[in-house]
Amino acid sequence: MMKTSIDQIGIAVLVALCSTSAITLSAETPGPPSGASARHDYDIVYVRAPRYGDEQNTRWPEISIPIQMEPGADLMLLHPDGREEVLVKGGNGSVVDPYPSFDGEWIYYAYFHDLRPEALNRQRRYASKAGSDIYKIHVPSRKVVRLTHQEFTPNTGVAKWSKDPVQPGGRDETYLGYGIFNLGPCPLPPAPCPTARSSSRPAATAFSRTRHTRFQTCNCL
Repeated sequence: MMKTSIDQIGIAVLVALCSTSAITLSAETPGPPSGASARHDYDIVYVRAPRYGDEQNTRWPEISIPIQMEPGADLMLLHPDGREEVLVKGGNGSVVDPYPSFDGEWIYYAYFHDLRPEALNRQRRYASKAGSDIYKIHVPSRKVVRLTHQEFTPNTGVAKWSKDPVQPGGRDETYLGYGIFNLGPCPLPPAPCPTARSSSRPAATAFSRTRHTRFQTCNCL
């Protein structure tokens, strides 16, 4: 297996950016190359998810329900010569939200731990009881580092919360019925906040009539 060259690496990823910029191009600005000249000399990171044919829908995280995904989505590395490598296998869960570090050596991503039907809470919009966490993988060495660990820090001023977000530990305790969802990692400039993400760990709302998952954005890791 060939190791990725990081000195010259450029990693292109389709991601939701923490901020967007608008760039106005003049009429004289040349367009992108096409045909035989349309070549790239960098690796591309992407998520490969199962497909079940033309007649069956699949679930993907989106703006209204970011917690639903099909199991088995892998984090992939595509080389310029067309070779593909699996960086992280989805297994019973799935990889989502890949994002490269500024130096191109690390890929941040979120991982749903278990998305099998028996791991979902049908009364909570099919939310996984195992939740999701943020990881990063060092591309040259393939070293994986887990950055969040299902921490649960609810707002104790609005309810008597169970220590376990999935189920109550005692009478009259409030609980979520699903795991904590840490999603959308985004590397930032150095300290004091090197990485941000969206997370449901605060559980700011004790009760929601529609049972929507509540997130706080741009929490520092």
